[in-house]
Amino acid sequence: MKNSIKIFLAAVCLLFASVPVRAVIVSGALTADSAFNNGGVFLELTAPLPPPNTVGDDNFQSFNLFAFNENQNVVLTSNLNVDSLGGGGPGVLSVGTVVSSHYIFFDPSVNSRATGHVVFDAPILAIISSRDFLNLSDVFFNPGVFYAEPSLRGLEGTDSAVINGGDPNRIDVSLFANSPGDYLRVLTAVNVVLSAPGSAMFLCLSAVFLVFRRRARQPDRFR
Repeated sequence: MKNSIKIFLAAVCLLFASVPVRAVIVSGALTADSAFNNGGVFLELTAPLPPPNTVGDDNFQSFNLFAFNENQNVVLTSNLNVDSLGGGGPGVLSVGTVVSSHYIFFDPSVNSRATGHVVFDAPILAIISSRDFLNLSDVFFNPGVFYAEPSLRGLEGTDSAVINGGDPNRIDVSLFANSPGDYLRVLTAVNVVLSAPGSAMFLCLSAVFLVFRRRARQPDRFR
């Protein structure tokens, strides 16, 4: 009986050890504003970005709203200052917090406003939208992309980026930019994703079957 229990526990441990932990962009959209009216759409990119693997040097010059996933499942090794914590004002994410990072930007060729949203598969914990906090947080979340013009990053003026009141996984943005564009970082909780749920279920059921089959075959005196 003890061996059966060990088999069951080992199977469970193997199952959870194989579960990836991450959080990704699910969808996004632009609404009817100047960028949308000029043909802008939401586009998800994959890091590393197309050559020269750079964001922030007027290298996109597009009416599109872009986003890409940065480093995932990051354990903070120090406290991290953010511009919006949990939908409120500035705050600090504590050391040891596990987060996934995502980058959103709008880099048009002429003065334009992009109003839209981006949805993730996990709740948003914090938003980083100021130059200094973006630069300081690169050490945790940079997936190998070169973030050019560090003195000109962030949001300003009438720009806004807020967690949607009815959906904690969605950020609503209203960005007005020309050169060099608007940039922000969104930190979400991690999301446990079962990549093969059928196999995982089979593994669990097999382990349970072994436990009860072994127990049923043993004499009463050993039960």
